[in-house]
Amino acid sequence: MKKVKSTILISVGIFALVDFILFALCFTSIISVKLFYSIIIASMINLQNLLWVLFSIKKEMNANRDVLFGPFFKLMLPRIILMLILIIISLKFLDIYRNSFIFSILIFYIFCLSIEIKLLTGEKY
Repeated sequence: MKKVKSTILISVGIFALVDFILFALCFTSIISVKLFYSIIIASMINLQNLLWVLFSIKKEMNANRDVLFGPFFKLMLPRIILMLILIIISLKFLDIYRNSFIFSILIFYIFCLSIEIKLLTGEKY
C-alpha cells in the first residue's frame, strides 16, 4: 500500500514537472501557446488514466494477487474507452496541433504503462 502511495506521488510529480517545464517554455516564447495546450491536454488525459489505475490497484491491494488482476482487467476497457472519448473530443472541438497532441498522448501513455507494469510486477520504481 505504501508503494502505491509513493508511486502516485512520484507520477503526479513527474507530470507536474513536465507541465511546469512546458509552461516555462511557453512563457519564454520558445514554444507556441497552441503547442503548449496540445501537450498539456495530452498529459492531463493520461494523468487521469494513470490515477484511475493507481487508485484501483490501491483499493484492491489488500486482496491476494489473483483477486487483484480481476478488477484491474475489468477496469481496463472502461478507462481505455474513456481515454478514446476524451481524445476524440479534444481533436474535434479544441484548437490544438493534432500531430503534437497524438505524439504526446503516445509518449505519456508509454510512460504510464511502464509505471503500471512496474507496480503490478512488484519491481522498485
